[in-house]
Amino acid sequence: MARDKYLQNQSLDIVDEIMRRLARQDRRITELEHMLYKRHSFTHWLLPDLVNGFAQPDSLVDQFAYRLTGGGIPDFKGTIDATGATSGDVAFTMILDPDEMTLPGDIYFNTIITDGTDFMTAMVYMDSQTGDVTLTWPAI
Repeated sequence: MARDKYLQNQSLDIVDEIMRRLARQDRRITELEHMLYKRHSFTHWLLPDLVNGFAQPDSLVDQFAYRLTGGGIPDFKGTIDATGATSGDVAFTMILDPDEMTLPGDIYFNTIITDGTDFMTAMVYMDSQTGDVTLTWPAI
């Protein structure tokens, strides 16, 4: 009789442990799904790691950010502070993951940059092979 009660209690302990582990796994899966949704969401803007003297502008202007559109083409917003940068330098590099972003070719468009006091138009060039985003001003 004591043996049956012991086995019954052991079974309950094992079931409780399995249920705790399943609940923990469920929380982890939910967190991962949330992270993937944010990463692939068309409304989630990403702040790039700016290099070569390019920086985020002061707080009075929208920060520069990008996101992926439905077709995998990047969409940009905000302003880049080019006070410490040189025209023609790479501002940042986007990570090109074939599962996330496919580019039909190199991309060119105009954007607005600042030198800390004035705003000006700059040409943006994104290399579809490397992901390098280069800014050149004055825009032609």
